[in-house]
Amino acid sequence: MSVLAPMVAAALAAGRRALTEVEAYMVAEALGIGVPAHRVVLPGEPVPPLDGLAGERVVVKVLAAAVAHKTDRGGVRVVPREAAAVESAIAVMSPAFADEQVLGWLVAEFVAP
Repeated sequence: MSVLAPMVAAALAAGRRALTEVEAYMVAEALGIGVPAHRVVLPGEPVPPLDGLAGERVVVKVLAAAVAHKTDRGGVRVVPREAAAVESAIAVMSPAFADEQVLGWLVAEFVAP
């Protein structure tokens, strides 16, 4: 739990009233709640290895503090678990968030409903 207080303090200091999905995953993990395996693609950086993500598909989501409803804004795509597919999804979604401070892109294993 020692990582939580500084993380929340940093979010508040940045003027945010909500955590990013990755930060929420950290809270859940600290409480012993499972979360999907995931990676983060930072803006301008290459897609990291996806080997540790289960399944044939992944979910790519925009990480922007001001975007709470990602699906409504076109910020979620389900694609094959391949770096090229993730890169393509990011390229397609990026223009919709040109006016937002995009912190990166979450790439998570696809968990069937």
